[in-house]
Amino acid sequence: MADQYFVRATGGPEAGPMGADNVRALVRSGELSGSDLIRKETSASWMTILSIPQLAADLPKLPAPPLDELGMHEVAPPPRAGSNAPLAGPADAEANKAMAIIGYIFPFLFFIPLVTDAKTSPFARFHANQQLVYFIFSYSAAFVSAILMIVLIGYCLFPLVALANLALMILGIVNAANNRMTPLPVIGGIRIINTN
Repeated sequence: MADQYFVRATGGPEAGPMGADNVRALVRSGELSGSDLIRKETSASWMTILSIPQLAADLPKLPAPPLDELGMHEVAPPPRAGSNAPLAGPADAEANKAMAIIGYIFPFLFFIPLVTDAKTSPFARFHANQQLVYFIFSYSAAFVSAILMIVLIGYCLFPLVALANLALMILGIVNAANNRMTPLPVIGGIRIINTN
C-alpha cells in the first residue's frame, strides 16, 4: 500500500490521510506553501513542505521582489542546517519558547499552555504533550526504582533513571530553544494531548 500523508496549512486544521499525488497537486496549485507542514501517517514528526526537495520543486515560482534604488532586494535567509526536524512558525515559537523551556524543567506545569492563549499554538501544544509524557515517564520510573530498592535492584536502577531523566530534560530544552518540534527519544512518539 502506498504511503499516506497528513498536511497542515499554517494556522489551519490537519487534513488527510491522502496519497502523494494529492499532496503534490495541493502544492502545485498553491493551496500549500513552503512553510506548511506535512507528515507520514506512520510518523508524529512534522516537516515543512520546503524541506522536502520533491515537494519544494513543485512550489509555484514567485516573482522576484521589486528592486530598491540601488538595485537590491531582500533575500530570505538560508534554512538552518543540522536538523530535518520541522520548525514552528517563527512568531509562534518565539511567543511560546519560554513556556516550553520551563515545562521541561518543571514538567508538572505541562498544562499551562493548554489553559492560556497558547492553547491554539501548534508549538506550545506539541511541547505540552512532550512534557506530559516526560512527566509520566520520569515519575513512574523513579517510583518503580524506589520500589525495587527492597530487592536491591533499585539501587543500581535509580542512578540510570536519573541520568535518563536528565538527558530527556536537556534534549527537550534544546529542542524548544531552537524552535524545533522534535519528539524526545523512545517516549516522544506517545501522543496524549492532541497537538493539532
